[in-house]
Amino acid sequence: MYRSTTGLIAILLLAGGVFAGSDYAAPTLNPPTDVEYVVCGSGQYNNGSYPWYGHTTNGCRFQTLLEASQLTQLVGKNIVSVGWRLASANTNNFTDVDILIGPTNLTQLGTAFAANYSAPPTLVYHADNLLVGNSGGGGINVWQDVNLSSVYPYSGGNLIVEISWQTYGGTTVTTYRSTPPTSGVPHILYVQNKTGTSGNTTNTHLDVRFGYEEPAGNPTIQNVIRDIEFPFSWEKVVVSATITPPAKEEIDIAQIKYSTDGGSNWTTDDFKDRNGDVYFFEIPAQTGGLTVDYKIYAHSSGGGEATSPTSSYTIPLDVSIYDIQHVDTTVTNSSPLEGKRVHVGAVITGRVTSRIFYCKQGAGDAWQGLTLYFTADQTFVPGDTVDVNGVVKEYNGLTEIDPLNRIELRGSGKSFDTLELTVPDARLEAYEGCLAIVKSIRVINTTDPTFLQNKAYDVEDEHGEQMKLYSTRYSNFVGAPVPSGYFDLVSNLGQYDVTDARTAQFIPREKEDIIPIADVAAEAILAPGAGVLLNTSVIPSVKVKNLSPAEVKNVTITFKIGSVYDKSKTVTLLSGEDIIAFDAWTAAPLGIHAVEASVSYVGDHQPSNNIVTGQVRVLASLAGVWSEVKSMPKTPTDKAPKDGAWMALHAAGTDANPVIYVAKGNKATDFYMYDPLAGDSGTWYEKEEIPGNEGTKLKPPSKGCVGVSDGVQYVYMTKGNNTLGFWRYDAVANTWDSMPGVP
Repeated sequence: MYRSTTGLIAILLLAGGVFAGSDYAAPTLNPPTDVEYVVCGSGQYNNGSYPWYGHTTNGCRFQTLLEASQLTQLVGKNIVSVGWRLASANTNNFTDVDILIGPTNLTQLGTAFAANYSAPPTLVYHADNLLVGNSGGGGINVWQDVNLSSVYPYSGGNLIVEISWQTYGGTTVTTYRSTPPTSGVPHILYVQNKTGTSGNTTNTHLDVRFGYEEPAGNPTIQNVIRDIEFPFSWEKVVVSATITPPAKEEIDIAQIKYSTDGGSNWTTDDFKDRNGDVYFFEIPAQTGGLTVDYKIYAHSSGGGEATSPTSSYTIPLDVSIYDIQHVDTTVTNSSPLEGKRVHVGAVITGRVTSRIFYCKQGAGDAWQGLTLYFTADQTFVPGDTVDVNGVVKEYNGLTEIDPLNRIELRGSGKSFDTLELTVPDARLEAYEGCLAIVKSIRVINTTDPTFLQNKAYDVEDEHGEQMKLYSTRYSNFVGAPVPSGYFDLVSNLGQYDVTDARTAQFIPREKEDIIPIADVAAEAILAPGAGVLLNTSVIPSVKVKNLSPAEVKNVTITFKIGSVYDKSKTVTLLSGEDIIAFDAWTAAPLGIHAVEASVSYVGDHQPSNNIVTGQVRVLASLAGVWSEVKSMPKTPTDKAPKDGAWMALHAAGTDANPVIYVAKGNKATDFYMYDPLAGDSGTWYEKEEIPGNEGTKLKPPSKGCVGVSDGVQYVYMTKGNNTLGFWRYDAVANTWDSMPGVP
């Protein structure tokens, strides 16, 4: 295509051969101003009369050879007109006019016209009738230009321009050729059916000029960009493109064409907005699973057009993790959506590295976990809710989204549950990618004191069921102590063995996911004792024990007295026994109150020993008043107290409850402890019997037997019964020891 020029030359072309005769208007020969020209020659305007002047009655064929050195400005341009300088004032009509342009390898024309071309010439102009000339005179600045019917693209080399017309008179043919060419001067050959002299002539060196334009221009389309590289099914896509028109033209059509059926059908839509040369187009939201092909089309005011290369994107299928993961494992372990682009909404449950994460959907059931694999570092944390756009892939048996092309954070702090599984369950395909807690496992076959990076550890449960626990060089638990015993493990579940797609692995997230199993116990209530006087201040205390070899943090200890006292504290227990004291309690109100001390620890391996109980009686002062309490037991001898009976008050420490040790005398070896504050009316406890022998003789306690307490640990007794026997009772060990006899 090329741009036509109005009023380029003074030519009147009557289509269909109709000649209007006197209706012709005088031509205007002023050169147009909107076409560029190349002039070939030395300023001659045909000092003879050729090719136009005086030959309306003579047919003529006229060739002009132009050397490439004269045409360098035309290379890559379109020739749109050819002109010759006029010689003198005259106006003539020519019939059946043809103009041809073609290449040549010659530098001097031969007399065989057709042989002068190196390739067939192009007919660039034809007219049945052509009126040329200048009634006002000729000269060096007056040109006769012919606007070509077809442009001629010039790419270089020597060129021949040929013009011919028919005659209606004369039969003798005369051929003329200019003298050998001079540099910069066109070489001419012509023949006419007019009597004349053949051979060289010097009066036909005339100048030629070419009107030219840039080649037909097409718009350029660059920087075709869509605002969303990987859109979801609910998102429209805005495509922008820079569209530049050819010089001196405008863009009159700018459209987007898109197809969702592989190019069989295309939807066309005009641009929606524009900013200078940047045009904006829209593709509406599309159904999941469709691939959208699109291209930009532009048309310029000069007729040029352009189409961008086709681009495409695929809308992900809107699916659940269950849709991705669920399979009939008797048939396959590969996802039914392998290779498909999908969208899932999920919550992040774990991080293996800054590029590998786990997510889940649903309430923690099977087939709800999935691995996400990124190509760049991410900062997501457990509890982040996301929309994911990527391709389902099977990697060594592990179903994952890879590549994961787009992930959008929708929220944070989302709570999620953790499955409690056994080791055999954790190996199942159904729980791949899930977050689970497995109770009571231990590391075997290792001497590593701490977890090393890039290592698979063997673990087994209490039944010998085994799996792998894998640490990467990015795992946050690397460097944590390897538990020496059993521990509970919170972990995502994956695959580890490239040779066995069904081998599962634990992939803990943090050091805190490895929870050593602890056994903490409440052993004894130390205070208050069985009874305490009203309004007495008592420091409640309990003896606890950490039965684990290592310290246990975050142990909660609670102490309750009836409904009047309830205190808790959280402590760290070192391995072994410890006494935990609480804030003081002022004993009140009167009566019996239940006492309970308990320990609580998440992961306690033996919760059955976590509670000890008792009771305390708050008593008023009983001075001057007798009250009957529980009677002494008869067993084991069924004897009643008599000669040699005695009682000794014993209180081991200022905070201890006082008790009374009692012997019956009456040649009975019965021995008791009475706790006046235990039960409603005190409680009797049988103790180790008093030894009956003195040396080799049987001498049980009798008349003269007495006992006394040291108030700390021991009770001392003389046996009486006509003996020098002296004994010591250990209230802690509940044993009797013979001491040196009474002097």
